[in-house]
Amino acid sequence: MSRELVDGPTGVPGLDPVLGGGMPRRGLVCIVGGSGTGKTVLAQQMAFAAARAGQTALYFSGLSEPHERLIEHLRAFEFFDEGLLARNVQLLSLGPALEQDEDEAVDMVIQTTRRTSATQVTVDGFGTMRRLLQNERETIRFLYRLSTQLGLLGAALVVTAEGDPRELSLYPELAVSDVLVGLYHERTRVSHRRYLEVLKRRGAAPLPGLHSLTIGAAGITCYPQLETDLPSVDVSFDPVARAAFDVPELDAMLNGGLTQQTATIVAGNQGAGKTLLGLQFLAAGAARGEPGLFLGLRETPAQLLAKAAMHGINLANAVEQGKIRLVVQPPVALDADILAWQLRDAIAAIGVRRLVIDSLAEMEATVEATRARDYLAAIATLLRAGGVTALLTRETFGMFGENLTFVDEPSSVLAENVISLRQVQARGKLHRVLAIVRMRFSDHDCTIREFTVTERGLTMLGRWSSEASMLEDLAAEPARPSPGRLGEPSS
Repeated sequence: MSRELVDGPTGVPGLDPVLGGGMPRRGLVCIVGGSGTGKTVLAQQMAFAAARAGQTALYFSGLSEPHERLIEHLRAFEFFDEGLLARNVQLLSLGPALEQDEDEAVDMVIQTTRRTSATQVTVDGFGTMRRLLQNERETIRFLYRLSTQLGLLGAALVVTAEGDPRELSLYPELAVSDVLVGLYHERTRVSHRRYLEVLKRRGAAPLPGLHSLTIGAAGITCYPQLETDLPSVDVSFDPVARAAFDVPELDAMLNGGLTQQTATIVAGNQGAGKTLLGLQFLAAGAARGEPGLFLGLRETPAQLLAKAAMHGINLANAVEQGKIRLVVQPPVALDADILAWQLRDAIAAIGVRRLVIDSLAEMEATVEATRARDYLAAIATLLRAGGVTALLTRETFGMFGENLTFVDEPSSVLAENVISLRQVQARGKLHRVLAIVRMRFSDHDCTIREFTVTERGLTMLGRWSSEASMLEDLAAEPARPSPGRLGEPSS
């Protein structure tokens, strides 16, 4: 790969890896998208990033009127710096020159670039300007001449155009581009989602696929698909090392605790104690100096702290001291890529060693079914690369022992271990039972144990005998009349 074609940062968080390295030092960059997809914001953000780095950026619009309205919109973004205007960022109009003559427009841009030593030249709204050119051939010639001569001056040309990036037959002049970026705006029932795709990149290897982006006060932030930008898994692994719960009987069933640097699915029906077990897991880690992260998609941080306190788990101090971080994302209009990067950033921020995700069902729901397995596999790779021991809750239905293999479920790629928690009915009331279904790297207790949840937390009881309980229930049931034949009384 030629390093001459790959320069420094674009100034757009997350965009550089998607582009395969950053902003090209020279050549033609085309940004194509429909109305409201973020083309102008993206071009402006890159221009101000170049200016903050001490370079000069020229910004040409096709409008002949003053740029007061453009500046008014720019003030809404944090990347805007009025002190850089007219110095490192110059706003100009290309329309009047194009109306006169194509050669005059090219000469004006080249002369201005040479005089200011600009390294980035933006032509915004080229879809409108192309109407001022006589035909397709003249349009292609204009872009080619402009980008070539700017390249000789060491400047990159950025062109924005409105249209469908996947219908490039309508814009044959874009074929001369070195980088072609498509922007998309998708409307859902409750929100809008934006995506970015690199359709073409000469001299570098961009990340494939659609990548989420947001437009906020800071400008545009890009979130590369986790599957296409994974860290390498090259960490040592000790199958003897354990992550204990500090529940003696449970740790004994696990041969000392969960194997460190593995993922465990805690499966069970509602009210079985899955979330509480996760909080206990984090508290035990904090007591050992292992930073923990709770990624929740249901309860608020206040509710989680209250639940822990009710059951004798002192989580509040660990949270206050920064040993545990509670991150809660309401499961409404979640974006899978944004969620993954928030998880990635939070893990890096405090050096997480223990993680609880509550729950997998909501995380799976953020992606389409065809992508779910790859997405969760990428999450697993991320955790293993970071040496994280993870506990992942999953709600199940039915009686004890059902739906626990996960063979056909996307989440099966995540977990080396499976723990089942269940509420079962016996002797006229509900009982909580626990079983270690699988531990890939360790022996474990295969018996089913009853447990209870009190103000002192989770307490293990004795072995659970479902057969004896069923006999007691049957003996307690009143005799049912046997049905007779049609028209005859029951016996």
